[in-house]
Amino acid sequence: MCRTMAILAMVCALASQARAENSPEADAKATPLGVHQVLTGGFWSDGKVDGRYRIVIIAGGFEHVSHRMFIQWIAIDPDEQEYKLVRTVAVTEVSDLSGVTSDLKPSFNPNGPLRFTFTLHGRDGKIRKRSVTATTDGKYSIR
Repeated sequence: MCRTMAILAMVCALASQARAENSPEADAKATPLGVHQVLTGGFWSDGKVDGRYRIVIIAGGFEHVSHRMFIQWIAIDPDEQEYKLVRTVAVTEVSDLSGVTSDLKPSFNPNGPLRFTFTLHGRDGKIRKRSVTATTDGKYSIR
């Protein structure tokens, strides 16, 4: 009887730990500390797969902080009932300027491309506004 109770207690503890590892709190704690900002929304479809867009800004450095911007295409897998990362594309025009991004304003169109604007505060003191459009095929344009 004691052995059965000990085994049952161990199984319950392991199940509890597994649930804790798959919890939203665990997901939040697992987020890399360099993640500065994340915005998710909109809708894309390539005819076979549907999904959402995500904008990720990563901060790096200490004395000279630089930000990197990425656009991600995240698929919705109805069979597995989970999200799957399809692609990640760096917005290199932002990374090349090594500035701080702010005022990120996305337009998550329900049935169209992702469009967003942002302000870039460069190390040279200049402020630049940029507009980005991302399309279903994993490409983007910037102006």
